[in-house]
Amino acid sequence: VELRATLGSAAHHGWLRSYILYCRGEPVAFMLGYLYRRTYHYMDVGYDPAWAQWGVGSILQMEVMKDLIEDPERPEIFDFSTGDGDHKGRFGNFSRSEVNLLLLRKCPRNAILVATYAATLAVDKHASCWLDILGLKAAVKRWVRQKA
Repeated sequence: VELRATLGSAAHHGWLRSYILYCRGEPVAFMLGYLYRRTYHYMDVGYDPAWAQWGVGSILQMEVMKDLIEDPERPEIFDFSTGDGDHKGRFGNFSRSEVNLLLLRKCPRNAILVATYAATLAVDKHASCWLDILGLKAAVKRWVRQKA
């Protein structure tokens, strides 16, 4: 519901830029973002792993950049957001360090919140690692995306 409201607002203001790459009538890659104040904010991207050998993600990336260059509000910055990815190194020309920062008043309740947050991050990291080792990570990602 929150994502729908965010995307609806971005579309209403003319900021939303959503792309789908089709091959033989089949959607094989997508990119979702918005153009605001001469910066393209990349929100999400994905591709069908069955099409990975043809580089559909890179092809879509180039098509998106071409579209944005031709846009009357041509962005000065393409913000790839956080995280790693080969495409970010391939298409980017600078990077910056970022950090998640929680500013909370020092009290027992917030100490519990911080500990819970840290534990959640640790569980996520270890679960992701184990799913990768067991060869289940891609299947779990697909399942979660279907349920979302």
